[in-house]
Amino acid sequence: MAIAQKRYEQIFVDDKGSCFNTELVRAWQLQSVLVVARAIAASALWRRESRGAHCRTDFPDRNDQDFLRHTLVFFEDFASGSDPQTTGRTVDLSLQAVDRPRFTPQERKY
Repeated sequence: MAIAQKRYEQIFVDDKGSCFNTELVRAWQLQSVLVVARAIAASALWRRESRGAHCRTDFPDRNDQDFLRHTLVFFEDFASGSDPQTTGRTVDLSLQAVDRPRFTPQERKY
């Protein structure tokens, strides 16, 4: 991602108009795409398992013991190129008390 980020920093928006400035909008959209791509890559490396559409060949099995968690990614200072910080939050399984079969996590079969 570092190469794409460095190239993004060199973008020059030629259109200086304040009305319907699609060039500026595209530059903002590209920045958003780069942020999301870095977050996805960081979370994929953090999760040492395969789950749903997230599949890793080095960790082919699901690991509920360590990764039955929501993945949270944040940047201390994205503008300076800081690396994403990844952590997790425990999944709330309290609805299992209401309807255990419906709210018990299960492996997806494709």
